Amino acid sequence: MQQLAEEYLHSAELLDQRIRQLRGSLDQLYGKEYLHALRRIDLLRQEYYETRAVGLYLLRHS
Repeated sequence: MQQLAEEYLHSAELLDQRIRQLRGSLDQLYGKEYLHALRRIDLLRQEYYETRAVGLYLLRHS
């Protein structure tokens, strides 16, 4: 179960990197593209927190 927890935590790290990349490109976007990127960041953030929570839960209970 520890390996599974580590995989979840690694996935959360990758999501965090993607969020940072999208945030960095916001200055270059306008209109619908900007709004789409904000929505994507919001969805990725939710997925990040859920994935990280599962990873931490598995780590604590392994």
